[in-house]
Amino acid sequence: MANIFSWTDEASWPVDTPSYVFLRRAIQQIGMAITGEDNILANEAGPNAQSVIRQAHQDFIAGALVAGIRKREGGEIWSISADDWITENIDSRFRFGILNALYPHVPVEDPDDEWEDGWRHQCYIYVTRKSLDARIAANGGAPADGIAPEANEPALLPAEVPLPASHNETWAAAADWLTAQVEAWRHGNGKRLTKTAVESALRDRFGLRSPRARDVWAQKTPVEWRIRGRHRK
Repeated sequence: MANIFSWTDEASWPVDTPSYVFLRRAIQQIGMAITGEDNILANEAGPNAQSVIRQAHQDFIAGALVAGIRKREGGEIWSISADDWITENIDSRFRFGILNALYPHVPVEDPDDEWEDGWRHQCYIYVTRKSLDARIAANGGAPADGIAPEANEPALLPAEVPLPASHNETWAAAADWLTAQVEAWRHGNGKRLTKTAVESALRDRFGLRSPRARDVWAQKTPVEWRIRGRHRK
């Protein structure tokens, strides 16, 4: 067993970092900003909690909230793209704050049973503190760190999320190339590329170097490519 985890016991939830907040803790904070309830997940099936969860799901798809994942054992948190949220199978993500990185769109039925059965690709889901603070501020609350936003830094709504500066013609061409590699892999006509191989190809083909190459990798690769260790294909 990786750890004693209970989705109803906040004391057992994974630790936050200066840059990331565990998903369920983030939903609590968003719920407080929207409804004034300090423990909105206490009644997770209630209309207020479901409304907050549905809005959060849309915010992840729109890019207003940005997610990362970390293996249950611990270690680095790496980003997942907005495309990874385009699924209806999101209930277990918000209930447990967990997804299986190898099969990200398959619901996790019982985290502990699956862990004991060898499904060791379970990852905790996090939200970047920066995007969380912006969403909380947009709803009139203080950021997660308790520091109010500067008056000249208005909160961003989903439709107002700015594209990074790297979204120019070169970035777009590199993104299209990587998307084609992913599609070929999905259809069995290509191989899974490593982060190093992708960054090298983007540099050689498009003159794109990090952090812009890392930006393409983070936004255009499926989560299966970013899980460390052995892969199915």
